[in-house]
Amino acid sequence: NSRMVTVEDRACENGDTAVIDFEGFADGVAFEGGKAENYNLKLGSGNFIPGFEEQ
Repeated sequence: NSRMVTVEDRACENGDTAVIDFEGFADGVAFEGGKAENYNLKLGSGNFIPGFEEQ
């Protein structure tokens, strides 16, 4: 079992899950399937676009 715990006393680290909203664009145009709200992104998983998790 697992549960989400809000952490506010440190920066995000690999292995943490960040809940994010995002919208992707290509050449300035939003693309289908490139938008989400309350998306659970496990940092360090490599499941998102290259370079995003390093920001």
